[in-house]
Amino acid sequence: MRCGTVAASIFFCVFCAASESPDQSDEQILTVEQANELVVANSDFLFLAGPTSITPEVADALAKHGGLLSLHDLQSITPDVAKALVKHADWLLLDGVTSINSEVAEVLSQHKSWLSLNGLTSLSPEVAVALAKHEGWLHLNGVDSLSLEVAQAFETHEDWLSLNGVRSLSTEVAESLAKHAGLSLSLDGLSSITPDVAKALVKHKGFLMLHGLQSIDSETVAILKSNPDIEFEVEER
Repeated sequence: MRCGTVAASIFFCVFCAASESPDQSDEQILTVEQANELVVANSDFLFLAGPTSITPEVADALAKHGGLLSLHDLQSITPDVAKALVKHADWLLLDGVTSINSEVAEVLSQHKSWLSLNGLTSLSPEVAVALAKHEGWLHLNGVDSLSLEVAQAFETHEDWLSLNGVRSLSTEVAESLAKHAGLSLSLDGLSSITPDVAKALVKHKGFLMLHGLQSIDSETVAILKSNPDIEFEVEER
């Protein structure tokens, strides 16, 4: 069977390889040889579905891929697997991973390109401190709420930070996020904010995305418009 470059072909290759294994099981096992074949066959994009875990050796093989690498169904990641994956030089999407500890977060922060961990729904302050060291775009769109400690951890992050799953902000958390040192902060999950939250957010020095706002009062609109780097479209109520 020949592997194609489209996502559907990639998925098919992986599932076929698993189903043809003499020891059939529900878990799909990816070998180093299969990983090497997929890397060669899919030069620009590699969307890998099936395996919920991989060995450090397989991670090392996948890290040699020269384009976007998405490990869609990977649910957990060990420090050794993380150490291999951060060698990958392009976009790395680990959106199936639902939890990480501070040790793994520390390793992943060494990745130098786009890092997506949208499967995480909550962050401890320790994990946030580690991830804030990441020097590329950081997507954490599964996180739905932020404690003040977590927000404070991200003040030192210096690139694009996406937190589009957050649905509400306290004034204190907004004040902390406004100190984010990166180029851009995306909070598109907010559908409404108070004037006090707006007053805090307008202090952000980079681009601020608030595309999810639906209906806010004229006072809040005026506050947001005072910062030309804030992007939002909303009807005043």
